[in-house]
Amino acid sequence: MNTRTSFKIYTSAIFCALIMHSCAYDENECVVVDVSYSNDIVPLLDEKCGSCHGASYPEADLNLTDYEVVSQTANNSKIIHRINLDLADDQLMPPNSPLTDCQIDLFTNWVEQGALNN
Repeated sequence: MNTRTSFKIYTSAIFCALIMHSCAYDENECVVVDVSYSNDIVPLLDEKCGSCHGASYPEADLNLTDYEVVSQTANNSKIIHRINLDLADDQLMPPNSPLTDCQIDLFTNWVEQGALNN
């Protein structure tokens, strides 16, 4: 095989590898643009906060199923502060299952985008 053919094969292989890598789907990708209250925030609150701050008997009188309460508490940074505490801090929320960095970014970006009821 001559040098020109080897170069073409090598270049084609590199090109194919780059295409395949760029098409890979990362299920752990964190997308925090255009955050929706109903599509992104409500499911997060239900999963991580609902057992303690649900409608029936909300701990600390904080009902996180009510948009008005969530947006008010988020806008005054109380929720943002509590979800960003160190893991060793007993004030960290939620206490038994802290939010991931992506979930924190999602919530923070929702607030920065105006905490819309969308």
